[in-house]
Amino acid sequence: MVLAWTDGKRRIPLAFLPYFGEEESKMDLALALLEWAKEAGFRPEGVLFDAWYAARQVLEWLHAHGWPFVTRLRSNRVLDGVQLRRHGGTRWVKAGRLRGLTFAVGVLKRGGKFYGTDRERWWGVGMREIYRLRQAIEEIFRGLQQELGWTEHRHWRRARLLAHLALGLVAYGLIKRQREGLGLSFYQCRRRLIAGKLSLDLSPLLPVQVEAA
Repeated sequence: MVLAWTDGKRRIPLAFLPYFGEEESKMDLALALLEWAKEAGFRPEGVLFDAWYAARQVLEWLHAHGWPFVTRLRSNRVLDGVQLRRHGGTRWVKAGRLRGLTFAVGVLKRGGKFYGTDRERWWGVGMREIYRLRQAIEEIFRGLQQELGWTEHRHWRRARLLAHLALGLVAYGLIKRQREGLGLSFYQCRRRLIAGKLSLDLSPLLPVQVEAA
C-alpha cells in the first residue's frame, strides 16, 4: 500500500506499508499511513482514493482532521436511506448523509460511476476532475510493480521483503529526479538506463552514505 503526493504534474511516493494478511487489515494500514502523514506535518489540499478505501473509519478520520477527500463510491452505498444505484437519473449531484457517517457529503453521478466529497465547494462536476488526479498515483504504483521489481522477488522473510520494497522506492525517486531534469518520461529514462545510454545520478544518496559511514 503506497501513500503518494501529486500536484497533477509531479508525483512523489512518500511511504508504503506491506500487507501480510495477518494481524492488520488493509484499512488499518491505510489509517496508519494517514497518521504517519499527519505526524510528518503534511496538510493536503485533498486526499484521493478509490472506493475500496472509502470505509467509514477512513472517511471519519479524514473529516475529523480537516483533510477533505474525493473518492469513488460503490453503487450500493446508502445516501439518505436509499442506495446510490436506486437514485434516479444518469447525471446528478446530491448532498446528504451516507450511512454510518456523522457528516454530510456531496455525491456526483456520471453514467454508472459515483464520486463523493465532504468539501462543499467541490460538490459539483469538478469533483470528477479532481478525482482524475489520482491517476498519477496509479502510475507510481504501476512503475514500482512493473518496472522496478516490486512483484518480482523471492523473499519470504519480512525484513528482506521490506528492504527489497524500500530499495525499489529509492530507485523510483532517483529515476524520477533524473528524468525531470532531462525532460524524459519515467519509462524513457528507465529504458536508457537499461540500455547503457544513461548513467544513474546517485549524488542524492551521498549524504546518506556519509551518515552511514
